[in-house]
Amino acid sequence: MKRITLIQKMWSPVALGLVALVSVNAQAGTTEGTAPKDAPKTETILLASNATAAKAPGLTLTYREATSSYKPFSAKRAPQAAVTAGVGELKIGYVVAMKGSKPNGMFGPISATFDKALNVELGPGVISAGAGLSFANWSDDEYEIESSLTTIVISPRATYHLDLLQNDNLDLYGGLAFNFAIANYSAEYTGNDPDVKKYFQDVDESDTDSELALLAGATYYFTEKFGGFLEVSTGDWNRASLGVAIKF
Repeated sequence: MKRITLIQKMWSPVALGLVALVSVNAQAGTTEGTAPKDAPKTETILLASNATAAKAPGLTLTYREATSSYKPFSAKRAPQAAVTAGVGELKIGYVVAMKGSKPNGMFGPISATFDKALNVELGPGVISAGAGLSFANWSDDEYEIESSLTTIVISPRATYHLDLLQNDNLDLYGGLAFNFAIANYSAEYTGNDPDVKKYFQDVDESDTDSELALLAGATYYFTEKFGGFLEVSTGDWNRASLGVAIKF
């Protein structure tokens, strides 16, 4: 089937332009009727020049053909959770708050956690299992007594990643951690007072502690793999920490 649309407009008393557009929808093997939906569209454009027509008894027509394929609009991807089954997360952070206040001169605690999302979906989210490790050191040299405290905390943990907001970038989670802490404390008198040396006893001892802590946090991924996080906990060793997150 052919449909011809003719548009004519007067440009000036001397020149007259004629433009005709012929649209042909066809496909090899089709008969008279509506062309298949996915058939290529072929356009034949006829151009007429009045200047050429003035030199010849009739109009001289030129044409060109252009074939284009129409692609359907791409469907928008439905948003997914930032953490899905099989995803691993490495978080490296600095503990900004502990129980009470940090002693002056304390380094850290520096924390690192790794969580792996299991293939276990529970409601609008997934369950992750992992562990954390933190390290802190405190030292002081007051009244000619050198003292130091070093702590290492190992924390097996389980977290639940909630996907109520349907956001690819934001991960909200909560969970439970078992903190096992190893602490080493030492103190030594470095002065020259014989009376202090006589009564002061050097200290070098270790101790352990354990606790069960609730935790909650949020991670925002600026890119597909890299983001930042904030996590709070009820534990004595880690009340609030923030840092960077890497997704695998």
